[in-house]
Amino acid sequence: MIETSAIKYKKAYVELSELLKRFPKEIFDKIPSKFIESMEEKKDSEYVWNYDESKSFEEQSLMVETKALFVKVYKDYLAGPEEKEKWEKYDKISKEYIEEEKAKLYDSSKIFEKEDVEVKIEPEKRVSNTQTASFATVIPIEPEKVKQNSDRQYLILMEEETTFQKIKKMFKEFVNKLFGKNK
Repeated sequence: MIETSAIKYKKAYVELSELLKRFPKEIFDKIPSKFIESMEEKKDSEYVWNYDESKSFEEQSLMVETKALFVKVYKDYLAGPEEKEKWEKYDKISKEYIEEEKAKLYDSSKIFEKEDVEVKIEPEKRVSNTQTASFATVIPIEPEKVKQNSDRQYLILMEEETTFQKIKKMFKEFVNKLFGKNK
């Protein structure tokens, strides 16, 4: 089952709650009771996470979302004025970087640019008639049967002329000459 972000954060609130319980009272009291109440309401009631007493705070096995929530709590409620300023600068730089990357990725001037596509032609690969759809004919493609347009390359598939097609073509040419029609 794939966990959504909301489910992950519900579990992260459980882990964060367990971490905050281990804080000294004077530090814990800096966190607004409104935040603590909100966290308790958002917690996943079925998820159980236990603080491993044999490990230090830094060595605890925490979800990424828990770490993100902890950073938010620290930045918003526990950090001093100088640290808050550093976090604000960090956030601003991070947001600018993310926006620049988005701008590069979704640059509207490059959306309709052509990409060079290399077409490999392998004439020895054939498909049997049983593998083809009833409305399509699969034929081998040979390099001399590839025609180019100035803008893009198009593959023009030309069937091998069967004996019947050759006779039909000669008949058309004969009729056109007989009645004076030019192609």
